[in-house]
Amino acid sequence: MKSKDNTKKSTLYGVAMRLSALSYEQGKISSSRNFKAAAIALDKYGFGQKTLSEIGSANMEKLQNAMCTHGLSANTSASYMRKLRRAYRVAVAEGLVPDNRPFDSVSTTNSETVKRALLPEHMTRIRLLPLEDNPRLEYARDLFLFLYYCQGMSFVDMAHLKKENICRDSLTYRRQKTGQLIYTHLSPQAKAIITHYSDPKSPYLLPIISNQDDPTVGRRQYETAHRCLNRRLKVIGTMANLDIPLTTYVARHTWASIAHAKDIAISVISASLGHTSERTTRIYLAALDHSSIELAALTVANAI
Repeated sequence: MKSKDNTKKSTLYGVAMRLSALSYEQGKISSSRNFKAAAIALDKYGFGQKTLSEIGSANMEKLQNAMCTHGLSANTSASYMRKLRRAYRVAVAEGLVPDNRPFDSVSTTNSETVKRALLPEHMTRIRLLPLEDNPRLEYARDLFLFLYYCQGMSFVDMAHLKKENICRDSLTYRRQKTGQLIYTHLSPQAKAIITHYSDPKSPYLLPIISNQDDPTVGRRQYETAHRCLNRRLKVIGTMANLDIPLTTYVARHTWASIAHAKDIAISVISASLGHTSERTTRIYLAALDHSSIELAALTVANAI
């Protein structure tokens, strides 16, 4: 058990920042950022200097209200609260503070987000946009289509693909997020994008990362490319008259939604997306597609 003096000096901010640094050392970059962002929010709204013994349910309620009042979304607030709760539990496990359960009265669960899947006609509209005079937008559009053609691949996985991942007409790789092995058939459309953009001097399949010797440099290249791509995709979405912001993740949602609409088996969709269970895929699809509910509402309404 830690001394009372240490208990009084320890802050939730300090524990969260320590976990951020530890996550970074372990290569868990996203987790590191989330811990740091949660700690910064804690400090920004006046709770960073409070000791662990002062972190109670009333203060956490005030923190969440302050975040929402100042424009953070409910899901962002919930995400920060989950990281702070994790930091608090670590402090409890280390004997820095007794478990006073300060997070029981705040929201740590994400609410359902706006549907982010496109219809086939939307994808066709994007594919046919005349972008030949704007190579940067054309490149962004083609990378977005590649993600879709490759079973809703995530951007981080696409960025790290190497030529050695290809064998004839198939592409096999491990997901950066989970390490799960994924297999996809390379369609003629996907192969055409590879042929057009692949650098013969690079081991990478697409020109997103160029430095394979220094992981830190490679990570910065990936992050910069991702931000840049999403900015350009929003421009493309506006040009295509879409009613949702276009991002790389929309390609994943769209592939899953269209596959489901084409009556592809849940087990196949689950394996293609790299989900660890079909239950995850069913929840994922339920959040994407409200067409059955809409059809039921219209059918009943038209029955009288």
